Amino acid sequence: LCRKNFPEVAPAIVELSRGHGERLAVALVDKAVNERVGTNADLYAQVCAKCEGATFRRALLNEVGRHFEARMDPVPPPTSLTGEQIKEWEREGKAEQIRAARAGNIVRIVGELYRASIIPGSFVMSIVMRLVDEQDSETIVGLLGDRSQHCVGARLDSEFNKKMSDAFAVIEKWTISGFVEGMRPRMRF
Repeated sequence: LCRKNFPEVAPAIVELSRGHGERLAVALVDKAVNERVGTNADLYAQVCAKCEGATFRRALLNEVGRHFEARMDPVPPPTSLTGEQIKEWEREGKAEQIRAARAGNIVRIVGELYRASIIPGSFVMSIVMRLVDEQDSETIVGLLGDRSQHCVGARLDSEFNKKMSDAFAVIEKWTISGFVEGMRPRMRF
């Protein structure tokens, strides 16, 4: 699924949702999360918005949750690699690059699905609170910040004012405690 073929492919994907909603939801989220460059999250959200059925929506929510939970899991080397290739793969930090890309992609797809009103704000809010608990500042900034088209902070703030205030209170404590000082400059807010 890319911008070039979207007009032709999207209707066929939507048609599949009528008989294969659960499998389609799993396939769409897997594809969106595992893209090398996660710039098509908005296209996946547009397709999901047109797909029909409670089974599809429930499976989509479950699959997004599963990928969110697995975002920090280790990435094994491809089975096609042999001894020396595996060592080179590890030296180059390929596993970390893939893991980071997947984590970024899941945040993008969550943001886009929420912006398209496909997943509920309570689901996104539970992700935000989990990220606050984990002190995952980079992911929080990616989801809530104002520099990305995928950010949902303003909408969440209007929908969940009290919980957002609690989340920002924790983030403020990080700032006071010096947690922010160790962050990369692009992460500070």
